[in-house]
Amino acid sequence: MTIRLNSEKRATLLILALIMILTTILAGCTGKDAETTVKTIDTEKILSEYRSILTIPRTGAAYPEKINEYIINRITEMGLQAETDSAGNVIVDVPATAGSEELPLTILQCHTDDEIAVSKGILFNAETDAILPDVYRDDDAIYGNGTSMGASGAVGIATILNVIRTSTQHGPLRAVFTAGKDGDMSGVKNLNAKYMDGHCLISLDGDKLGTVEVGAAYATTLRGDINTTPIATQGRHAYVLVASGFPERAAAVTDADEPHVNPVAIITEALSNARSAGILYELHEFVGGTNALRVPGEATAIVVLNDYEEKKFLQIFENVAKEYRNDAGDKATITMIETPVPAEVMSNEDADKALTFLFGFLSSDFSAATDEEASLCIGRVALSPGHFSCDISVQGRDQEVVDQIVSEQTNIEKLSGITITETERIPGFMKVADDESVQLLCESYGKIVGEESKTANRATVSELGYLREKNPDLQIMSIGVTIAKRNTVNESIDRNTLAYPANAILKYLNEENPTIA
Repeated sequence: MTIRLNSEKRATLLILALIMILTTILAGCTGKDAETTVKTIDTEKILSEYRSILTIPRTGAAYPEKINEYIINRITEMGLQAETDSAGNVIVDVPATAGSEELPLTILQCHTDDEIAVSKGILFNAETDAILPDVYRDDDAIYGNGTSMGASGAVGIATILNVIRTSTQHGPLRAVFTAGKDGDMSGVKNLNAKYMDGHCLISLDGDKLGTVEVGAAYATTLRGDINTTPIATQGRHAYVLVASGFPERAAAVTDADEPHVNPVAIITEALSNARSAGILYELHEFVGGTNALRVPGEATAIVVLNDYEEKKFLQIFENVAKEYRNDAGDKATITMIETPVPAEVMSNEDADKALTFLFGFLSSDFSAATDEEASLCIGRVALSPGHFSCDISVQGRDQEVVDQIVSEQTNIEKLSGITITETERIPGFMKVADDESVQLLCESYGKIVGEESKTANRATVSELGYLREKNPDLQIMSIGVTIAKRNTVNESIDRNTLAYPANAILKYLNEENPTIA
């Protein structure tokens, strides 16, 4: 049977159909009506970009030119332009999509360098060789093949490039790839303030999956150094004191219940206990660490002993080693190894000055990052016949607390006779009241991770403090994947979480409220 419609009914149905079509089109244009309108990034795309970045040296003579060239080539492929400044930073401006031109500028930021740890016995040159990720060690975790993963910066670069390539709805965007974060932070220090003229900045340097970190610790770095007098060796037996295999990590203001073992502290305590016991050993060398802002992974010292002091010194060292081994972990080594007797040592007077200086800082209530408000870290010691120097950082969530701790160290100067000088003051900022940007990023991140996201005050010194100085009104937030045992040869990341930060940013950009002040 054929149903015939009169002209009036046909017109009505046609109008209804047109209304439905227009509604669908408008919903798709706004991107607000359904979750499916937010384009997402597949994990394999992040992983592929990440692997490509690991083939490029991001330290040494080839840095930052090689990685900057890679970033610029990727940006050019997208039809955009990149600018490189004199400090080695790369800046990319991405125009807003149609209809979103009036939104405030969002800045995406990450650093381009990464420190690479290498296992003993592995032939690897971080300045020339590609990092080889081993994704087959287990189903989810990605490890290096005898090295750390260079994960922090590399994942950040891969994330930002994929966000720019994928996002179909966003306000004005700027990507800032900063140089030298794991060195002297020269990139952010010398970045022109005009590049920080946005409303909010999302950094990819966070390391707590599902957490939006806000703020950065304040810090002052200190140095003590003296010239020492070399003298001829008198003893007959020499030993290398070794404390190695500890996770080298950023010094941080953290919970007192967490174990924080500094190998410099282990050897300092052994040497100080031996002096207190009346053992007149000679000290040839004491070295460990790289800079004030990192807890060393290894420290060694060379002592020279006479026959009658040897057994007693060995027992004192072993007693100290026993105290630390429980917190040291399976990978750590605390031992003494006999070695050829060096020709020179430093005078006992100079050795005592250096040990008094070190022990004074290690005896502080804030040493080894064991206080929730502040921390003190001996990050580098270098003592040899002719010279002694040591770098220390004092960090805290309040600049006044940091200044108070620094002022209290004058007693160490008096006791040791070594002058303490301030070498750098690193800016920080406290957590500010959550504005709409923080709330929106938390909501977006939580939906991607599949559980409620939260905010946390960042406990470490960060290059973000310098960026905040360039624009005190800039809302700065950090997100990232969880990186286990960061900057160690056992560093790993969960491959299933690689795309989470990128998709959280896409969702944030899609849902950003144009009324944000």
